Formats: sequence, structure tokens, C-alpha cells
Amino acid sequence: MAVSILAGCQTTGAGKLYSKDSISSKPYRTNYSSDLKYAIDLAIYSTPRRCVWWTTQDQQRVTENQRPDKFNFFQIIENKFKDGWYLANVQPTDVVHNALSLYVNGKTGNWACGANHLARVAPGLQFYNGKFFDVAGIRGGREPVVVKTPQGPVAALNAKKLCKLALGLKADSLGWNYSYSDFVNESHRRGFSVSDCRKHAGYVSTPSASKSTSASKSIEERLQKLKQLIDRGLITEDEAKAKRKEILGGL
Repeated sequence: MAVSILAGCQTTGAGKLYSKDSISSKPYRTNYSSDLKYAIDLAIYSTPRRCVWWTTQDQQRVTENQRPDKFNFFQIIENKFKDGWYLANVQPTDVVHNALSLYVNGKTGNWACGANHLARVAPGLQFYNGKFFDVAGIRGGREPVVVKTPQGPVAALNAKKLCKLALGLKADSLGWNYSYSDFVNESHRRGFSVSDCRKHAGYVSTPSASKSTSASKSIEERLQKLKQLIDRGLITEDEAKAKRKEILGGL
């Protein structure tokens, strides 16, 4: 559970009212022409679903955990370093002066409720206010849209399509690509390991390639053991040269 404390971040300008129903399906970067537009809709989707907040007065907590079911979205600020991170200033409708700070990444889809949560999500990240953007102006006052992945609902994808996306569409991938986190999560839900997904995606190495890799590893290990024997003075230099020649003859 991510928590943001409302404690004095002032809002400016006229915000536009949104709610949990404004965007009902999780946005995907592939549906948007820019990181900024994706970040805005990601913030609208995330605010009522991923953050809880409470208010403080004179450093004392005065409310229980709440979720901002309805909120005004005033502006979004780009990180000075242009790394995809944005700070969204949103204000629950029952709060008069303060705003909730939601960080969203328009490249990866990562999010964080407040600075403390951000420090855990992106350790070492430095956020300095860069360019300010008016949300209503960018969204053009249009009605909220329901965005879907071009491949259809994630849960409906067959194993081959799902795993290709979870591996980042790279045949040589040896790990999950968390830029496609929804596909990775669905792979986990189905109990797939990276090795399983490589098989489902058709990315399995050929027997000849596997054999070659295994042989190279075996030769490397034997050379390392030979070096250890030399370092410990258990064999002479002449014996080591002869043995090295024998090992390398297997290449």
C-alpha cells in the first residue's frame, strides 16, 4: 500500500475534475504519441486506485486513510533531467488547500505515491521541477478514453504472444522486460519462468548452440583449475604448458 501525506503542497490554477470512472482500463504506452500524454492518463488512472492519503494539522494526523475517489488534476511537471518521470499535482475534492503528489513515468509506466514511495521505487532518482504542463490544455477537454493493449486483454493472450511481449520481443532475451510489466505479471500468474516463456515464444536455443556453449564453459573451467594448480605450486611450468595445450586442443 502506497501512502501520500497531504501536508502543504499548494495547488495553482483551475483543475479538471476526474474520478475512478474517468479511465476504466489501465493505459499502455503503445496507445500514446508521447510520454507526456501517457503520463497524464496514467496519473488519472492511478490516483484513485493506487494511493491512499491522510491529512495532518500541526504535525498531527487528523484523518484516517482515504482514497481520492474524485479529484481535481491541475498540472503535471516534467523532471528537469527528462528521464520520463513526471510529478502530477492532484487534489481530492474534499481537501481545500493541499495536493497529493503522484509520480508517474511516461516511458515505463512506473508510479509512486509521494516522495518516500518514490525513493523505494527509484532509488537514487533526483527530481527537480522542469517544465510545467496544463493538464486540461493537453487533454483538450476531451472525454476520458478507455485504452486497451493493441494485442487485446492481457489475460486472453495465448502463451506464445504473451511470452514474446514479456521478454520484450527479443529472441536473445534471458530475462523479463519490465517495460512490459503487465505481460510479465500475467506470465507470473500463469506460473511461467523465463525459461518457460522462451520455450513458449519459440526462442529456445538449438542443440548445436547449446552444445557449443557447454563445451566452451567446460574448457574455461579447466583452464581456471589449471591456473589454480600453478598458483599453488602443485605443477611445474612445463607441465602446465603441456596441459594447457591439451585443453585448448578441444576447441
